[in-house]
Amino acid sequence: MTPMLLNSENFLTKPSEKGIEFLMDNKHFHWNTWLSWEQFLHPYEHSQEYIYLGNSFAYIPVKTDKFDLSFPLQFSFYHHGGQINDVWMPLLIMYNNAAGINPKFYTTQGVISFGYYYLGYKDNSSHHTQPFNNGDGQYLRSMFATKHYNIAASYWQGYQFYAPEGEQIYSSVSQ
Repeated sequence: MTPMLLNSENFLTKPSEKGIEFLMDNKHFHWNTWLSWEQFLHPYEHSQEYIYLGNSFAYIPVKTDKFDLSFPLQFSFYHHGGQINDVWMPLLIMYNNAAGINPKFYTTQGVISFGYYYLGYKDNSSHHTQPFNNGDGQYLRSMFATKHYNIAASYWQGYQFYAPEGEQIYSSVSQ
């Protein structure tokens, strides 16, 4: 997942995940889908359940010794709510998606890769708690990697973009 949709430090800062994951990896497809039930709800509790669903898919039509081309498609779904709790709290439903293109060149000196992603955000909650209901962003990156070092540069431009599980530096909402 792009860092805009999923913060890699969540694996260190959040408790262990409870849920299910599906992985598929072959020459032309990489697919990772998961459901993380972050907070389970029992009948008549005074809280809400938290569910996070994610999907990262990449189609790789070209894969040679000198060149790879992939088309990633990612989405996430974040839900706070519950129909069996005993207090009223607003239902929170947020969607994020990303689609892109990633060419990669293999040379004798190292690997040169580029990436472009278009990302979207939609708040479909019953009562909006965020300042924006929808937004988008664009992410460009380039990298040169050898066995001794990596050099990378990236550019992010977002407009009213928010992802609950993404890195906060890319968000248009301060936490």
